[in-house]
Amino acid sequence: MPADDAIFRRSGGRFEPTLLAQGPWSPDHAHGGAVAGLIAHVAGAEPSPVPMRVARLTLDLLHPVPLRPLSVTTQVQREGRRVQLLHVSLTDGDRQLVHASVQRIRVEPGITSAVAAEAEPTESRPDPSHGIPAERMSEVPGFIRAIDYARAPQRSNSSPVLVWLRLRCSLVEGEAVTPLVRAAVAGDFTSGTASGLDWQHWRYINPDLSVHLEREPIGEWVAVEASARLSNDGTGQSYSRILDFQGVVGRGQASMFVERQA
Repeated sequence: MPADDAIFRRSGGRFEPTLLAQGPWSPDHAHGGAVAGLIAHVAGAEPSPVPMRVARLTLDLLHPVPLRPLSVTTQVQREGRRVQLLHVSLTDGDRQLVHASVQRIRVEPGITSAVAAEAEPTESRPDPSHGIPAERMSEVPGFIRAIDYARAPQRSNSSPVLVWLRLRCSLVEGEAVTPLVRAAVAGDFTSGTASGLDWQHWRYINPDLSVHLEREPIGEWVAVEASARLSNDGTGQSYSRILDFQGVVGRGQASMFVERQA
């Protein structure tokens, strides 16, 4: 496996994970944030007939993603000059591991800027440096070491949890990290941020993820303000606002499967 100065490398038309792609539940499987970022990276590079941006990204995580070379393919399911719908598939050989639906909408700069100016929230956003300092969480493997992570003080036990995230390296070696990738990576933290469970005693996996974007984030830091509702049957839902220093970027939602660690 390659050394860990990027999360993925291109290799023979596929994406080879490094140790920075590794997730917390198994040393052999990738973190959901790495997977969401890779799907966003590939989808964002797909040509469009007119200027467009991603309004929705939905992933179904069908199987754990192993740390070996992976293929990502895209197919245009709807090609239009107002809306484009992409299907993105991540596979290991012949086995499909993730399928994603990506909706892109035509941009009209004069209209969107006017609407955004009216809808921008007025509350200030905390500076990540004023929360808990960027944690390295050395006991957690892989992907967590690819990010700077700062958790803001929680107002109360029942209030949403706010964390700030910043990628410390390239997602794909030698290729720029786009705002869409930053939003997708942050969106995957909707589930883990909101669970309120100790990861050393509980396993909480999101088998899906949906990110709806009002706009692309500005700057390297992206925040997730998340909350969750867990039932007593091991299922739940997590919800988030995705933010940058200027305000709301979009919303995230993920289903949750919860079980006690053996």
